[in-house]
Amino acid sequence: MEDKSEQYWSYRNISWDFFQKECWKAYTGKQVAAWTQTVERLEGHRTAEGSTPAPLSEPGSYLVEARVAGRDDISRVLVLVTDIAMCLRTILDGKMAVLEQDQ
Repeated sequence: MEDKSEQYWSYRNISWDFFQKECWKAYTGKQVAAWTQTVERLEGHRTAEGSTPAPLSEPGSYLVEARVAGRDDISRVLVLVTDIAMCLRTILDGKMAVLEQDQ
């Protein structure tokens, strides 16, 4: 049995921990979407950030992979889609967070 006493912090970075030792492969299913997007290459090959709409409309957990054309490197991220919305509302004494679910 594996000693996890030194890994108590793993839950704080579940996305990184999930992809270690390829344990994520046990949770994969069929491909549900695919899309491409051209990413601008900045002068000097500087790091940039951006976003892209993903065609994932059903609640669930999704493994999203990204790769550069012509290269073997793959980046993976765990994406959770839910029907829960978090609204931040300002009240007299400060702010209040409200979780709402569409039913």
